[in-house]
Amino acid sequence: MVSGPVDWRYASLGRRLHAELGSSDYRLKLGLFSERALDPTVKLASSIAERVPNVLSTERDAMPDQWEALQTLVAGSFVHLPLPAPPSAIPDWSAIAASCLATLNKIKAKQELKGGKEVWSFFQTFRYNRSTYKHEPEKPHGGTTELICQSGLAAALLSCARLEPRNAEAFREVGRELSIGIQYFFDTKSEFFQNSFSPEGEEWKRGVIDTWYAFNNLYQVIRVTLETRESKLVKSSLCAVERIIKFVHACHYEIPLLAKIAPAIKAGSASDGTIIGYALNPSVLGIYAALLIKSAELFPEKSTRYQEEALESLGRLHRWPLSQLFHEPVQLALAASAAHALGQKTLRDDFTRCLLLCCYRDGPNVGLFQGCAGQRYPAFRETVEAVQHLIEWMDKDPRSVPLRDIVTLSMCNTAKFLETTGDSKSLPKEGLQSIEQEKAAEIGVAIYAAPGIFELARIQVLGNIR
Repeated sequence: MVSGPVDWRYASLGRRLHAELGSSDYRLKLGLFSERALDPTVKLASSIAERVPNVLSTERDAMPDQWEALQTLVAGSFVHLPLPAPPSAIPDWSAIAASCLATLNKIKAKQELKGGKEVWSFFQTFRYNRSTYKHEPEKPHGGTTELICQSGLAAALLSCARLEPRNAEAFREVGRELSIGIQYFFDTKSEFFQNSFSPEGEEWKRGVIDTWYAFNNLYQVIRVTLETRESKLVKSSLCAVERIIKFVHACHYEIPLLAKIAPAIKAGSASDGTIIGYALNPSVLGIYAALLIKSAELFPEKSTRYQEEALESLGRLHRWPLSQLFHEPVQLALAASAAHALGQKTLRDDFTRCLLLCCYRDGPNVGLFQGCAGQRYPAFRETVEAVQHLIEWMDKDPRSVPLRDIVTLSMCNTAKFLETTGDSKSLPKEGLQSIEQEKAAEIGVAIYAAPGIFELARIQVLGNIR
């Protein structure tokens, strides 16, 4: 029992915490978990704490933190609910990618810019139970091209071309066509790559952004720039990376889901990153760390600074409650990937286990991952974004988690998303039916998910998953 007045945010319980903390007046947060590291002299045997002499055996210096608890939960879950064996026949994703590219080539369109220049792009429209691809917008903002589609496809195609000799030239040709148009999404006023083009809407006019789009798009732009090394894109990419660092610092690493960004001349000021609404998006720091790792590769003269900033952001992300980290599975996947690149095994494994809480473990959707924002249906894009990074360490620790089996099951069951006939052949549907969302398979087909087709072809080769 706690006697005396209690501050319900913190409680002085008189516990013996780690001596190096420097004071005898420690505080533990009330709740399930502690923020303190466990005393290394404490050894738990069943429910009994064995301690050093002269310390009561019923006490423990700190409650387990959330990551220790998650490790126990995830490891135990695979013991009590083992995964089914992956099918012996795995789809040939290289062949599917070639079919997908043939469909994309039929629906891509040239967009005329001011001055008569033309670039290749895709117009995307979702409609219930079907998607339409219109070569001309009905009105200036009606058929806006999205960078999430343009940069994602360019990055996936160019990366796949390096590993897939059967279709390398065809993949590279379309990837480079799309990469040329990326430069036009760069907004010189804010120094952000905006998600929409032509320059209409809230992003361009008022600086209102969805941070998940902004960070993810820049990550993909950096991937494209690493492949093409096109001089204008290199210059814009460096500008955008430096700008997004200032934005994150202005937010004190607490990134809003929707934010108003300041003009570049006021970057990093109190007016930069103003929150719209109430929602934060903590795990977007995972994408931030990953784009910094890629930027360190693109700009080696800045690699030390970018890597240190990536590590700082991962450390701050690691302090957030687990319950607030699930806006997008890719954010956790990229956090784990960045930690892996930095040699931070503990962070990598913690973020991996957290990511796996979004994974379907049994039934027809086993191995697939939940859509963004807890939408309670398996989504193609989110599944691929999870497993394409898991392959980097799937044969390493954590040994208690069968990552290779998860990736293999994912590569089998993602084929269920594909359209098999018509003008959308080999393009993926957004979602599949689940118990909670019976009509998720009717949302429609989306080009913005199509990069996953080429990513699966790439990781099938990298992971030797046949």
